[in-house]
Amino acid sequence: MAEETNGNHDGRSRLDRIEAAMEMFARDHEEFRAEHKLLLRAQVVQQGRMDALTVKLEEVTDKLDGLIGAVEEMGQQQAETNRSLASAIQKVSDDTDRRLRRLEGDPAA
Repeated sequence: MAEETNGNHDGRSRLDRIEAAMEMFARDHEEFRAEHKLLLRAQVVQQGRMDALTVKLEEVTDKLDGLIGAVEEMGQQQAETNRSLASAIQKVSDDTDRRLRRLEGDPAA
């Protein structure tokens, strides 16, 4: 009995065509598995790097919070220094004015 070709398919039998399709599906599936394995590996690596980045970001955040606190404290200290300096300047200015008036002969000085 002659093999049935079911139409013109370069003289290949139906079974040959099915076998070729199955081989193609198997190859495609193997390629998919290999690519999927690479993707999973890349995701693991990416997650590891994200975890490391998160730790570094937390460290930087802690340091930045410390710097902000230090700058705020320095600002308060600078404000106190400015007030003290302004008070000292005012005392020196008042003393200088009083001495100048006394030298000029002002009896109220």
